[in-house]
Amino acid sequence: MRIDIFKWSAADYPPRQAKVRVCEWEDERIEIRYQGKAQPHREIEAPQEKPSAPIRVGEKRPAHRSPWKPPASHPWRRAGRAAAMRRATTSATP
Repeated sequence: MRIDIFKWSAADYPPRQAKVRVCEWEDERIEIRYQGKAQPHREIEAPQEKPSAPIRVGEKRPAHRSPWKPPASHPWRRAGRAAAMRRATTSATP
């Protein structure tokens, strides 16, 4: 697999989704043409594929951890308890 990088000049820059013609000659030379003119480009190496992780049969997945809960002495918990007490006392009085 080969990947080509284009070096467009500002005057010849094609609009989005413009069609270009890619010509590959018998000597394996590639030419990119836009509006009938050959455009400069250079070839780069294709990225190496990462090997996939082996499939392990019969192995259990780690248990799903529950999200962190603050301890009872945490300020968020104290504020929540105080608000609940205020609501309970205001609704209890006629």
